[in-house]
This record gives sequence, structure tokens and C-alpha cells, in this order.
Amino acid sequence: MAILLEQMSRVDEAAKNYERFVRMEESRGGVAMFRAGTMMMRQRRHEHAVQYLKRAVQLEPRDPASWGNLALSLSALGQIEPSLDAAAKALALDAGDQDVRRAVSIVKARAERLQDVSRRN
Repeated sequence: MAILLEQMSRVDEAAKNYERFVRMEESRGGVAMFRAGTMMMRQRRHEHAVQYLKRAVQLEPRDPASWGNLALSLSALGQIEPSLDAAAKALALDAGDQDVRRAVSIVKARAERLQDVSRRN
């Protein structure tokens, strides 16, 4: 149901369905939280994405995609150190994954831009 709601762009309802799924089936909850977090990222609702993705990495700490998306959302919020930490974890889990490498690259570029701006001020 959550996937159908997501496809219909009923984001808030979909997220609630993902949460319900996690409560019912904790063993696959990491996937549901990853999907909810990724959906929020697409909506540029990074505060919500971070909440879901933090839960995803708690449930599935060895999932590089969850760590990579967490890094992206944290960096979009300007939380540079936590985003670099999450990016490092994603890279350590699967340095060969193209999506992980892309996420790490974006996070590092954002960090450099923010550091350049802070140096000028």
C-alpha cells in the first residue's frame, strides 16, 4: 500500500504506511525506513528524510545505500561533520557501489563549498 501511495505522490500517507509496516515487521523495517527516507529526499524534505534514514541505519547498519542517503540529506541541511561521517560509513561498507561513490562525491563537494564560504566570512 505504501508503494502505491508513494507512486500517487501521496507522500505523507505513504510515510505513515511505511512506519506502520516497521511496527508490524521489524525484520524488514530497514527497507521501509529507507524507502520513506528516500521518498522524503525526493520531496526535498530533508529533516524528515534524516529521521527515517537514521532509523533505517539503526535497523540495517550494514546497508550502504541508507548511509549514503543519510549523508546526502544531512549535507543538504548543512550538517557537514555528520554527513561526512555517514558518507565514510557508506564508503567503508561498499566502496565499489556507484551510487555510494556518487553520494560521497556530492557530500564532499558540499562540504568544500561550505568551508570556502565560511573562510570568506
